[in-house]
Amino acid sequence: METMNFKFIVVYLLVWQGMSFLHDTKSVENILKSFFFIPLDGQKEAPFYGYAAIKVGWTLNYEMFFYLLLTICLVFGRYRYAVFSSVILVLLLLVPLVFKGNVSLDAHHHYYFRFGYLNLASNPIIWDFVCGMLLGGWYIYRKPHWQKSIYYILLSVFAIWTSINLFFKWNSGHGMTHWALPILGLVATLIFYENQYGLKVPKWLMFLGKISFSVYLLHPVAQYYTEYFFNHHNLARWNMTPVFILVSSLLTLCAATVTQFLIENHFSGILKKTILFLGKKIGLR
Repeated sequence: METMNFKFIVVYLLVWQGMSFLHDTKSVENILKSFFFIPLDGQKEAPFYGYAAIKVGWTLNYEMFFYLLLTICLVFGRYRYAVFSSVILVLLLLVPLVFKGNVSLDAHHHYYFRFGYLNLASNPIIWDFVCGMLLGGWYIYRKPHWQKSIYYILLSVFAIWTSINLFFKWNSGHGMTHWALPILGLVATLIFYENQYGLKVPKWLMFLGKISFSVYLLHPVAQYYTEYFFNHHNLARWNMTPVFILVSSLLTLCAATVTQFLIENHFSGILKKTILFLGKKIGLR
């Protein structure tokens, strides 16, 4: 997990460094904020708070905050779970209740704290991460053993629920009150089914899984260049059509494959070894 997180950070920073001009060509402050995973404007629409230099990077601001919180909690040893739970309760319940007089589970709710980063730290979307941890604990300590028929019913319910949310924009949005709850149920059901009965995953899906992070970061870049190409080659009529989706998707897959091979598989490993070597040389452990 540590290695995977390091790879993701390296990919994000390198792609961000090369492509941030698509969204922000002038503001050094905004570029530095994105480099350190700080929202561009904590007073703008929640849960994005001004996004990041690469627009989709806004989600990584939450990931880095959560990793930082977990790292700090690990320092407390056997009390780490108590410290983590206390911090979560303070940030997501106590602080909003005391200073704003209300508590929300909606990730799009804005508390408008003056200190912009506190808006991110107290945003209800963090419950998504907490639920992910609880799911991990459920899997490790008390995973269920159900009949296949139960799994099939749950899979059908959560798959239909998720599809309606995504494709028909019903209750669309981020967080537990929108898309996250049915997706959490779908993921949990698949995990427990795979553990009990096994799943044969096609190689092409395994490959998509490997390059998924690069796909996530690069798809807006591919869309930008596809639209640019269409607009400058008398093909603008094909924008926002299945042809546009096909071309931009193929471009995304090609770019993600190269990124995964060059950066995730090779460069990030070399960089990590270099950092560890230099750390040993200067006496860090």
